Amino acid sequence: QRSLAAPLPRPCSGFEEQPIAVATSAAAPLPSSGGYSGTEVTGVAPAGQPMSPEDVAEAAYKSLLSTLGPEYSSRPELVRTPYRAAKAWREMTQGLRIEDPLEVAGKGIFDVPEARDLVAIRDMPLHSMCEHHLLPFSGIAHVAYIPDGKVLGLSKFPR
Repeated sequence: QRSLAAPLPRPCSGFEEQPIAVATSAAAPLPSSGGYSGTEVTGVAPAGQPMSPEDVAEAAYKSLLSTLGPEYSSRPELVRTPYRAAKAWREMTQGLRIEDPLEVAGKGIFDVPEARDLVAIRDMPLHSMCEHHLLPFSGIAHVAYIPDGKVLGLSKFPR
């Protein structure tokens, strides 16, 4: 039985973070959307400054779109698509940036020494990302636990 104060295992723990580098060929230039617009994305902005993770993600989406060919990837409707896709990526993966799960619980952990009965929460909407295909998925989650003197507020579970 785990204490709520014990650290939870992180997905893919033990792997070192690697710098992000995306490269495209000069034959497939990246369409411009007002941000970085070169033909090679290496994680360094044109001025020699490191790119932010947001800029690297946007450049990666530009590169991905460029694989569809210049006729498609340079359409005016797609000018802001790399920005929107990178923003959606950050939102879908925001849970990976939580260092301490107890921060999410905040003040929602209560000392209830007499609490020893099963606590169950059903039908919580679940939205996550498949780490193998990088595609979102949705479902319903159910959680149950037997408290050991501490109870987590019900509104904290979906977080």
